[in-house]
Amino acid sequence: MTESAYWGVSLRYRAPWTLTALHLERMPMDTSLKVLCRCPNIVELKLGPEEGAHTVDPDLDALQTWFGGDLVFKRLEVFKWYYPAQDYTWEWMETFVQQVRMPVLHTLSIITVEMDDPPVGEIGPLCQQLSATVKTLRLHGVVGFPRSSYPHFLASNSALESLTISRYELETIANITDSLLLIPYGPSKLPAPKLQSLVLDGKCAVWRGQGRNRVFNEIDSLEPPQFEALVTMLERRLARGDTFRLEFAGIFPEWSYSIQARLRKLVKEDVKLVIIEASRPVDWLADAVE
Repeated sequence: MTESAYWGVSLRYRAPWTLTALHLERMPMDTSLKVLCRCPNIVELKLGPEEGAHTVDPDLDALQTWFGGDLVFKRLEVFKWYYPAQDYTWEWMETFVQQVRMPVLHTLSIITVEMDDPPVGEIGPLCQQLSATVKTLRLHGVVGFPRSSYPHFLASNSALESLTISRYELETIANITDSLLLIPYGPSKLPAPKLQSLVLDGKCAVWRGQGRNRVFNEIDSLEPPQFEALVTMLERRLARGDTFRLEFAGIFPEWSYSIQARLRKLVKEDVKLVIIEASRPVDWLADAVE
């Protein structure tokens, strides 16, 4: 279901109770959530984006009427969410975040609409709830994504198996890598212990200059110091028999001989490591298997 909302138009929806797939975009946030509340049996949900919609001020007086208690979607498995950047929509979204329950969700995509303007609000409690079931997580526009929400998906009790980062800043690589490093509390406390895939998708954003001369640029290659922490993370996390896939899509790491040697050593120790670059496995790992 896809609808457009325009200034001055009265929107009335009669969503079927049995609806299993719901796509809501280019609508005021309060209108989207009112429609969503009428569809408890959905399996797939896309919420947003709002940009381009001629929205009116959200109906704040109706909040308690629509959210009188927990909103439970017992069958929802896939959720693609365009995280709102507009301040005036946040009261509705904050209430939704606090009261929604998605007990079987396994695939979550969060897209921050404005990469250079961090979005409002805090979604840590929702991320903490979903970290127990989400196996596939995709984050787009990670500059604006609240950093305090990362640890929930990378905790020792996380179900996460696959993490994809797209349209991200250089600092994001360091933040996530640090969170995935083995902490000194034994194997039972390994961050995201089920994680087997990490994808860096697209160019990397960097800030150059200072003050008024500060400029936001994108780079399509990484120097060894910019991604060496990823190698250290793999060395500390992986042991004989473990499986891991590291993929670079749209960005090219400059592999130094020493970094290649460290990764080849992992493969020789019977770690099932696959590194993908430009959609193909790198050839310098192929002969490392003895």
